[in-house]
Amino acid sequence: MIKWVSICLLIAAGAWWYLSGDVLPEKHQIDEALLYTVERQDISVGTVESGQLQAVKSHGVRSIRGKIEWIIKEGTEVKKGDKVLVLERKQYEDEIKNNTIELKKKEEDLIFYTEATETEENIAQSWIEDAQIKYDEAKEALRKFKQIDSIKKSNELDKKIEDAEQKLTQSRTEFDKKQNKLDESVFVEADVREKLEKEFNAAKTSITNTLKQLEAAINEKNLYKSRTYPKEMLKRQRDLERARLEVDKEKGRAKQAMVNHKNKLTNLEKQIEQYKRRLTKATEALGKCEVTAPVSGVVIYGDPKAGNQHWIRRELKAGGNAYRNYTLMTIPDMSKFSVQVPISEHARGRIAVGCKAQIEIPAIPGLMIEGVLQSISQLAKPRQRNNPSSPKVYTGTVELTGHDSRMVSGMTARVTLIGETKEAIIAVPIEAIFSEDGAYFCYVKDAEEFIRRDVKLGIMNAFVVEIAEGIKEKDVVTLIDPAEDLTSVMQ
Repeated sequence: MIKWVSICLLIAAGAWWYLSGDVLPEKHQIDEALLYTVERQDISVGTVESGQLQAVKSHGVRSIRGKIEWIIKEGTEVKKGDKVLVLERKQYEDEIKNNTIELKKKEEDLIFYTEATETEENIAQSWIEDAQIKYDEAKEALRKFKQIDSIKKSNELDKKIEDAEQKLTQSRTEFDKKQNKLDESVFVEADVREKLEKEFNAAKTSITNTLKQLEAAINEKNLYKSRTYPKEMLKRQRDLERARLEVDKEKGRAKQAMVNHKNKLTNLEKQIEQYKRRLTKATEALGKCEVTAPVSGVVIYGDPKAGNQHWIRRELKAGGNAYRNYTLMTIPDMSKFSVQVPISEHARGRIAVGCKAQIEIPAIPGLMIEGVLQSISQLAKPRQRNNPSSPKVYTGTVELTGHDSRMVSGMTARVTLIGETKEAIIAVPIEAIFSEDGAYFCYVKDAEEFIRRDVKLGIMNAFVVEIAEGIKEKDVVTLIDPAEDLTSVMQ
């Protein structure tokens, strides 16, 4: 403030000098307005930032998913229970209708499959019984072959050999007789001898044929014992094993069939429960298509505390979409407010939680409310959301300790955070401080002249700076360099 007053005075003095045509005195007399008498004062160090008023406590209004049929205008004042949002009902009416139809079908299927359970068990049991019958038949066939058929066949072959041996014995006896007769027929007539020779040859041929029959019977017996019997035995054993495996297979098949049947029943029961839940949800949703205000207050679209929600605000109109689990609007409690402000990195070290704040609201001229810094975020973020290279800031939350009925959420607030404060210290306006080669100094009035005096600075804010060494109380300092004429100052 002092700086701007000084500049204005300089401009006015320069204009007067230029119009009057006079020159400054040789010693450059300085207007009293450009002098400052050093005195003790309180200095507060902090930062000034802007934010928006937010209600400390807000009541969010959420809805189910659906298309918006009607929505109350933002900024409307409502009472608890007033209608604020209406969604189209058709979607949920169709869901109720379709789920009701599907539920009825599944319940009918469950009744059918439940009644068919006994039939399925009987069918499965018949598969096992049929396989068991075939197993018993194969087992009996093996037993019969081993204990009856093979023995019978062996006896038949033995009998055949025995018959052949008896026949051979008979043929040999007959041969011996014919040979004796032939030997005794030396002196018989020729035709009789010829007949005896024929009978002898026939007996001899009978022996040969009988030997062949005996040999064939023996070979048949040996073949049966070495090949036919083992082969037939193996065949029946394999038939029995296949029949046993078939029994196991049918048992597994029957078991799996019953498992599948029970699974079918279980799945139907689950589907029925699922359709019941869907029907319940759709019915409940139908009853929630009309949303009312939970408390009295002014309606604000979106959730101010959630940050950027422009996409939600774009949807909040007739024909737009409402999304589940999103705060569509809020009704703030206007009795207590807070402001979120960015705190720059260079100011972060001078600001601490609990420090005081002064809040100005441009929309309400002359209003000044005090507050307290409640929290500072631990993580820095770019000041400009879409520009990562912009300066880093920390988010601070200031809670207002005062209240004015004219305040509403969303108003711009100018917040002055007051950090370190020193009381009754020697301080001068920033305009009184000059520097050269890294050294700081002031021009202090001594009689009719100004002398340069080096100073050591302390804390400072946007207007004044603490003088730790070099100047004492009641000293008079100039706000401009006395070595410069006013013309150069004006330029």
